[in-house]
Amino acid sequence: MIAVLEYYARLYEGMPDRIRRAGDGSFDTVCREAEAATDALMRQHRDALARCKATIQLAEEMIREHEAGYRTALAQLNEASIAVLADWMANRVAGIASNRFVGAAALAARDQRARMNDAVGMFERAITEAIVQVEAGVSGIERRFVRTLRRLLAVVIALLVMFVGMAVLVGEHLR
Repeated sequence: MIAVLEYYARLYEGMPDRIRRAGDGSFDTVCREAEAATDALMRQHRDALARCKATIQLAEEMIREHEAGYRTALAQLNEASIAVLADWMANRVAGIASNRFVGAAALAARDQRARMNDAVGMFERAITEAIVQVEAGVSGIERRFVRTLRRLLAVVIALLVMFVGMAVLVGEHLR
């Protein structure tokens, strides 16, 4: 997009000289107006570029937020891993201890398993929510980008029509 903007910037920078060479006297006013229109268009292009940069910064901020969410989910998963390790250790102790101790350890292992399942469920929900947020953000950015490109195309077409019209007028005036 920057390359396209630079192309049009170079094209528009050359237009005032072409118009100035095409006519004199009364066309000086037309040339000044064309230069003013070109300058206004360049400002619009610069504004559009600034908005694109702001959109990129917003996307980067969203990525940082999602990374923080992923870190939280990983911390929860780490806790679940510790719970699994604790479950394994409880089973090992239960195998060595007496039957009564084995029964108590089995109850503790079931509780631990339930907590681990809850932690896994929380992790899955967090990932699902993060994916939904990322997709919503990306689709919004895409819509704004397409809208901006359409507006830019409309401005370019309008300018081309204006320049062609001016060229026709200059050609008729020179005859």
